[in-house]
Amino acid sequence: MIPDADDLAIHEGRFLNAAVLFLDISGFTGRPQETRDQQEQLLQGLSLFFTEAIRVVEDFGGVVEKNTGDGLMAYFAREADEDASKEVRSLTAAITLFDAMSGGPGAPLSNELWNFGVEPFRFRICIDSGPLTVAKMGAAQRFNGVVAIGTTANLACKMLNVAQAGEIMIGNNVANSLPEDWRQYLARSDHETGYHYTLTGLPYYYWYYTGRWIS
Repeated sequence: MIPDADDLAIHEGRFLNAAVLFLDISGFTGRPQETRDQQEQLLQGLSLFFTEAIRVVEDFGGVVEKNTGDGLMAYFAREADEDASKEVRSLTAAITLFDAMSGGPGAPLSNELWNFGVEPFRFRICIDSGPLTVAKMGAAQRFNGVVAIGTTANLACKMLNVAQAGEIMIGNNVANSLPEDWRQYLARSDHETGYHYTLTGLPYYYWYYTGRWIS
């Protein structure tokens, strides 16, 4: 189980296998933010966006670790009562986020953002899965919080440097865990990750997932 902050003592961690999802809004720094009115308008848009994003993640069994201001990070662990794997649930959440929250015509959240006078956000999502430690780090009784430690989280975060707005990028572990009928939507990235499997020496690839819901 993914632990809550109250479940862990300071500098205590819990080892688990999980899928890690990063969502990052593209072009955020280029939005008008010079005046107080512009910042308040942007704040309203972000509040609506992340309220709905967190709800989608939780609908598919994810747990949001942090909101970074223009993005979020979430875990999906394998639960005993879940039919779908952590990889499938995290990817399903990503596809649903794009379906509901992208700037396309008729996307529910897009219409609400326009009502606030905020141009819909364009974003990218990156996912990887594998072993990691969820730990409570920081100073006792002061600044501390739950963080993910391990290569799985690092790889998912590094994918954000490769993926562009509107794209879902996944790691090799996620791609290999997908059902056969899902794999038809995989396209391997030509980006050299520089990572290899320790036991086999085979390269670790990034993949684009092109499957989307049909409206």
